[in-house]
Amino acid sequence: MQTAITGDLSSSCLRSRTSQAQEVISQYFLDCVTLQSPTDALESFANLFVEFTPHIASQNAYQALCSLLRANQEREFCLLLKRVFFILVNNWETSRQTHLTNQLIQLFKQLPHPSSFQSTQVNRLRVWLNNFVTSSDYQELLLYVTKFVG
Repeated sequence: MQTAITGDLSSSCLRSRTSQAQEVISQYFLDCVTLQSPTDALESFANLFVEFTPHIASQNAYQALCSLLRANQEREFCLLLKRVFFILVNNWETSRQTHLTNQLIQLFKQLPHPSSFQSTQVNRLRVWLNNFVTSSDYQELLLYVTKFVG
């Protein structure tokens, strides 16, 4: 009985940390589209998700992404990626910067592959990104953006 309770508590704690990490990253991108130029917001996306490099402005988002990777929650990561994608694309559509949507799609087409010379976290991120690009979630996003990019 004690093991079941402990398992439930640790599972609940993991969900809470995962949810908190998602919220930190989502808020970071909401701030990006409000405070940065559209091009800089795209660069912030590339820095965090593709290059996995921390910057002073994105330190909390970087730590949150590290937490999500350590928790090994790929499905939650995919949901977060969709959320951030919509934050960026909808903002660009509103500000008539839809050409940046093409650039975002190009980032997904040129993703780096995992390598034995990289850390576990970097490799996990790269695997998850590449899995995302082959998912139905990504296909739905492509279908959604066709109304912006033709």
